[in-house]
Amino acid sequence: MSNVAYADFGNKNHTRSSRMDNSKLGHVAIFRSLLNASWAEDTVKLALWVRLLGQARHKPTTVEFGGVSWDLRTGQLVTKAKVLARKLKDAKGKEKTEKQIRDMLDFFEQEGMITRTGTRHGTIITITNYLEYQVNYEGTKKVTNEVTNKLSDTNARVATEVTNLVTKEVKQNKNVLEQELNTPLTPQEGDCEKLISTNRKNNIPYIEIMNAFNEAAGDRLPNAESLNDKRKRAISKFLKELKEPTVEAAKNYFEYFMNSAKEFYFGENDSGWRANFDYLLRPATVVKTREGSL
Repeated sequence: MSNVAYADFGNKNHTRSSRMDNSKLGHVAIFRSLLNASWAEDTVKLALWVRLLGQARHKPTTVEFGGVSWDLRTGQLVTKAKVLARKLKDAKGKEKTEKQIRDMLDFFEQEGMITRTGTRHGTIITITNYLEYQVNYEGTKKVTNEVTNKLSDTNARVATEVTNLVTKEVKQNKNVLEQELNTPLTPQEGDCEKLISTNRKNNIPYIEIMNAFNEAAGDRLPNAESLNDKRKRAISKFLKELKEPTVEAAKNYFEYFMNSAKEFYFGENDSGWRANFDYLLRPATVVKTREGSL
């Protein structure tokens, strides 16, 4: 049997709520030996480690976080303890404390699993052996072939079907990666209905942007449920306000708003008004968030 388990962050063959969707982010390989490590018995620590792996960049890129642009290398992410704490909740929705997060990060650093550098605006976390968690298409095909060969004749047909599904999904992820590598980082000038880049014609990630908002908003703000022409036009304009017109940049923006905006925007006002998806898409809101004037 293979000692690799796939944590697929882009599989669209499963039915999931919009909050769980994390499309176009590829996959990482998690070795089963990891589960045998003594520290992995702490399920919160294991969950944090998997989240760090999932958020680490698979290629060099520039992102916005905390109102600052960060140049990240492969295997790096930028975040804060309070942001990670918000993502780790128990069954009752109780968040972990910032101290608990810092203690776990200290442990990972002491074990040589990560390194950290940062400022008051954010911390860059580097996964020390990130490339070990990356599996290419040929590696995936080899693993699935080995599994098929070791199964009985009765199970071979079923295994072949599974192998085909895995291979198809990996090919799709590979195509997405190639498309992203060939896509210019800056949007094209022109009407908001035009493409963000020539390689993305008629392929603006409307749904992914909406899902990124829903994931960041959780139950603090009303979730967006549908897309119409007006909202699509707003998303097109919104992407032009970001440093990079990508889902990752949008996700960082939504998360930063959730962590920096005053409680007024979450219903703590006389009228009970709360910000929503459409409000966060406004260019004026993006500017205010970037300048810290909300």
